[in-house]
Amino acid sequence: MTVAKSDTIRYSAHCSEDGCDFYILASAVHGVEKNFVIKKFIRDHSCGLMLRDNYQPQMSRELVMSSILRHLKDKPSLTPKDIQLEMLREFGINGDEAESYSHLVSYMKTLKESDPGGHMVLEIDEKTRKFNRLFIAFEACIYRFTYCRPLLLIDACHLKTKFKGCMMAATGRNVDDGFYPFAFAVVSTGENDDNWCWFLENLKVVVSLQRPITFISDRHSSLLKYVPQYNDLLVGSKENQQDVLDFVSQTPFEHWANAHFPGCRYGDMCSGIAESFNSWIGEERFLPITSLLNKVRIKLMNQFSERRVLGNGWNFIICPKIEFKLKERIDAGKTWSCPNK
Repeated sequence: MTVAKSDTIRYSAHCSEDGCDFYILASAVHGVEKNFVIKKFIRDHSCGLMLRDNYQPQMSRELVMSSILRHLKDKPSLTPKDIQLEMLREFGINGDEAESYSHLVSYMKTLKESDPGGHMVLEIDEKTRKFNRLFIAFEACIYRFTYCRPLLLIDACHLKTKFKGCMMAATGRNVDDGFYPFAFAVVSTGENDDNWCWFLENLKVVVSLQRPITFISDRHSSLLKYVPQYNDLLVGSKENQQDVLDFVSQTPFEHWANAHFPGCRYGDMCSGIAESFNSWIGEERFLPITSLLNKVRIKLMNQFSERRVLGNGWNFIICPKIEFKLKERIDAGKTWSCPNK
């Protein structure tokens, strides 16, 4: 909250987030010392107060130094990034991990209220009342995917908290070859048939059926079972040539051979773009679950904003990267000659 005015006559404050409706105005009561009456009060935060991080005071140098020395004695090869992540986990700068799970119900409820066009699912174990899994696809991601290639690269990465778990994600490509985070899920028990089936069922809810979607993955056994249009690039070396041959002989052609693949790959021969998402959330994987979700949400908002600004500056008919590729092919074709019949 930002205090706009504070004196013996008037007090006013507004939310620190730009565009938020929250506002309070109070005036001194005439003839009564140190008494104020509220004249105007807009209670609700349109910015989504519950989704924002709480302010944290700075730590002292002595505290940081003592903690770093302790970690360096155990592992002298620690990098600055490792030290930063250890500090986040040890001092709970982003919240207590166990307590963070207790905030999930209210967090997901707030998400649904602030983004009614999105698809958010929270599943709690009925017997233990503990977290099981959740799925999030924001309305902006769902809507804009219509203008991306009908291609989704799906992968999962392990979370680095004491409760472990796994984050599953479906990532696309936009028209300028940039990676496009489409939907993601957090599951408590890792990659298995049940979780991948559940993830794909929720993905089906938010993917338009008006065009066929090609899926590319890292060939996890559960994905091969539940994604009919699965494909992946198989690469072998001399050292593992026999392993590659054995793998190929046991795998249906349509799962690895481009010529037999029934769909369209749009130039993507492997699931590398999905690894970009895993790298994109590299630091967030160490955070408590509500902080993780919130950081991903903020990253998405920033990415959309930056790309909007970038796109407004384009004056091309097609996107720059695609225009460059097209120009390269046109230039290469100028040297070709066709024999006369």
